[in-house]
Amino acid sequence: MAYNLCCGCFASCTPLVVFDAKCIVRNFLFPMQTRNRFPRLLLLVVLLVGLLAGISAPAFVAKRVNAAPQAVALNGDIVISEFRTRGPINGNDDEFVEFYNPRPYAVNVSNWQVWGSNSSGITSVRYIFPANTLINPGQHFLIVRAGTGGYSSGVDGDGTFNVGFDDDGGIALFADGNLIIDQVGMSVGSLYKEPADGSGILSPLSNADAVLGKSYERLEGGVLGSCIHNNNNLADFKLGSSNPQNRFSALTFCVGIETHTPTLTATIGTPATKTRTPTATKFLQIHQNQPLLLSPNSQSLLMKLLGRDNCLCIR
Repeated sequence: MAYNLCCGCFASCTPLVVFDAKCIVRNFLFPMQTRNRFPRLLLLVVLLVGLLAGISAPAFVAKRVNAAPQAVALNGDIVISEFRTRGPINGNDDEFVEFYNPRPYAVNVSNWQVWGSNSSGITSVRYIFPANTLINPGQHFLIVRAGTGGYSSGVDGDGTFNVGFDDDGGIALFADGNLIIDQVGMSVGSLYKEPADGSGILSPLSNADAVLGKSYERLEGGVLGSCIHNNNNLADFKLGSSNPQNRFSALTFCVGIETHTPTLTATIGTPATKTRTPTATKFLQIHQNQPLLLSPNSQSLLMKLLGRDNCLCIR
């Protein structure tokens, strides 16, 4: 049985020694009421330093915790999950674009940009995500055409845009200014489409589609999540009734998404509280970040030194 010691800290702990190993171990802390046990704690610090340096040769396994935001954006981290360029009430101003996170980790979309293209390849920015915006696993984010003569569906938008999208144009999501995360196109001339040769373009929405309130939604769609991403718009989207979802809508997870349920948890700002479930590995998880897995021999010695009354806090 192994113990994972994760990044975080208790409010009741006070720093004793500070060192850095890429957030695996940076601060070793202990409760103020146990200062009289300093020798044993100091020995524990020495042991941890030795473990990190490879002196004791323990088994280190880096394991991504699901809710930790992705540091570098990748293609498909966020997908265009549903959109329409015209709607049943306000015609070609009755628009929305919905985004979805199919990944098992949160994605920081701060300052990401949504661009539009016309059928001649002329582009411009339509929306910029606010700073400190995270889209969690299974969560949606909805942007809608602003104004009383714009978007008409009942689900509120998380953001608004003033310049719409052409029926025969395209939509693209950019990270860091020049990295396209996802794109969709309705004409060969649109700069944004998948694939780039135009073989997967979608048919522009018609007036008849608009009257019926139809939109393009990424497969599988609905409660199954928008999880199909073959980099081919024609294969990835279907035409159907509009079903816009915002960040407060129910989460929908793709099949096979990882889940993570720790068995020993501690809440920041309160004393550690334990929740036990039958599992082969026990976690002391203070904050979701990169865990450190110790070998059985190392963790046995570590827990003997730590004892019951001390607070080990790695931040």
